[in-house]
Amino acid sequence: MKNRSSKRRANQGVENLIGFIVAVGVFTVALIVILASVRNSVPPNTGITDLKSKASQALTVLSTTPGVPENWHLNPDYGPTQIERLGLAQSSTSSTLSGDKFIAMTGCALSANPTNRKLDYAEAKLALGLSGYDFHVRTYPVFEGSTTGYGTVAISDMKVAYIGNYGSLTNPPSVLWDVSETSESTEESTAVSLLGAQFTNTLYIPPLTQLWPLPPILERQGDKFADKSDYIQNNLVPRLTSNYYHILVVGSNTDQTALTPSAVKNAITNWVRAGGRLIVLGGQQNANWLEPFLTTGTRGASGGIYVPDTGHPILNVPNKLSYSSYTDPGRTWIVPDETYSHVITKGPAPGQKDKMEDVLAISNDGAVDSKGDTIFGNGTIILTTYLPYVISSQLGQKEEAMFLANMFMYVAHRTAFLDYGPSIPSGVAIGTSEKLSLASFAKFGSLEVHFIFYVWKGT
Repeated sequence: MKNRSSKRRANQGVENLIGFIVAVGVFTVALIVILASVRNSVPPNTGITDLKSKASQALTVLSTTPGVPENWHLNPDYGPTQIERLGLAQSSTSSTLSGDKFIAMTGCALSANPTNRKLDYAEAKLALGLSGYDFHVRTYPVFEGSTTGYGTVAISDMKVAYIGNYGSLTNPPSVLWDVSETSESTEESTAVSLLGAQFTNTLYIPPLTQLWPLPPILERQGDKFADKSDYIQNNLVPRLTSNYYHILVVGSNTDQTALTPSAVKNAITNWVRAGGRLIVLGGQQNANWLEPFLTTGTRGASGGIYVPDTGHPILNVPNKLSYSSYTDPGRTWIVPDETYSHVITKGPAPGQKDKMEDVLAISNDGAVDSKGDTIFGNGTIILTTYLPYVISSQLGQKEEAMFLANMFMYVAHRTAFLDYGPSIPSGVAIGTSEKLSLASFAKFGSLEVHFIFYVWKGT
């Protein structure tokens, strides 16, 4: 009996083992079927791993090869006798990137124009083999060495003009004009004078008035201009027409109706498109003088502040700004969605299709109008409703100067601060790859550049 019972138990053990093995086999087969089903249900080329791989591959080609042909920047339109493969290295034997090739990627449109001698975005997609994807290239310099203390470097040759807020003025001009300058204008222009650019922080008084020559002691060729239309037309416009200035700052609370006469507006428009850098601070509601670049000005706005692009260089390079502590200005610029990059915003403009409410916005390099013509030409516009003199009163003059310094560095070194391609979208999977590379620029020699390549599923 004992042997028979032991045998039964042994048989049951074998049966249980077999049952367990069968169950495991069934579970394994079922798991394989489920995983295969899941894998087959995911559309190809949409996973984040694939996007990261695409970004890494594209950045490697862009930053380590010269492209085909090596001198494609001389004729950057896509085609068999022009650019076939995009790369930024100086040559096949050099690991240094070419500043001339950076320049060839500025002022380019999104759609392809095969005869405009520019590397338009659609052409760059073909040259990188990224059909079915969209991408955005961002670069910014890593400046080292001596600075002014506010992060600026290599802008000592940049000539700056500042339009300030003045009260009643005498006519003809006299040195007594200075007494009518507002304290806000004095504060901001002083901060501008700290940045190391060519800027004489006194009111421009022409050598000759319409009535009599001024005594030499009263003749002053300062770089500040009062917000009075006749005065601006007679004194600032000739300097813009001759491209004397590189940067024009329109100060907070200036009377912007002084800029609306056609002679003034047209001069500013032509100056920007020729490569001028325009920075508009604060801003009154009337901004008709900017109509060639946008159709509306500023408006009162409530609601929270949003920072959709916290990594944007203008917030971080060369200074990490304390923008989260800035006083909400309560006003926004109403800008076209695809024409400007939205750095700090309050969201979509109520009731205005394809418009955004921006606290800080930057013109998109290569934006075109309905006719396909470039809107900004070779220039750059920065719009903000922040008031630098308020930043100073709240956080100190150093923060105000750093805020202005970041804008100055961005516009002064626009070819090194490259934002190429459509805006980086939100709410979609994006693969990124980044690295540091050495680039050679005619203006400041070899410069370390931070590369970030963004890729997402597109067309």
